[in-house]
Order: sequence, then C-alpha cells, then structure tokens
Amino acid sequence: MPTLYIRNAFRPLGSKNPVFKPINSYVSIDGYKFSIFTRTGECIFLTTDPQEGWDGRIDGVMVPMGIYVYYIEYKMPDGTMMERTGTVMLVK
Repeated sequence: MPTLYIRNAFRPLGSKNPVFKPINSYVSIDGYKFSIFTRTGECIFLTTDPQEGWDGRIDGVMVPMGIYVYYIEYKMPDGTMMERTGTVMLVK
C-alpha cells in the first residue's frame, strides 16, 4: 500500500534536508505528479519522478521565505488515483 509522509516546513540553505519532497513508500512512477505553487497559483515546480524534490529555487534563484502550496497525485495498487494538497513553509 503506498504511503506518503509530507513535512510542513523545510530549510533549503544550510540544513540536513535542503530539498522538499514527499517521503514515499511503494509509490509507482506511473501516474505520479508533484507540483509546487505560489500562493497566487503560479506553478513553480513540477516533476513526475517520485525521488525528485524541490530545492526552493525557480530557474536557479532562491524564492523568498514563505508558504507554498503543494499538489501530489499518485496511483494506488488497484489503479485508483489519489490526490494530496497542502502547504509547506520555506524557512531561511
């Protein structure tokens, strides 16, 4: 059964965990999508690789400290698509 653990904050500079990504188990790459949005709805990060995360940058430039919205789609073993949304705080 796929499981996801999602932190509510991360610190991209000078920390042990500089990348924000769901910690997942048994999540298939088939149908997986992980996106980060600004609070105004602009998509600033998108991946279909469950092992890839966001480093707090847009085009190589660090974004301001603040709250960002994430959206995750993933497939259950029975083929059912699941969605998770929430917010993450980028701390400097």
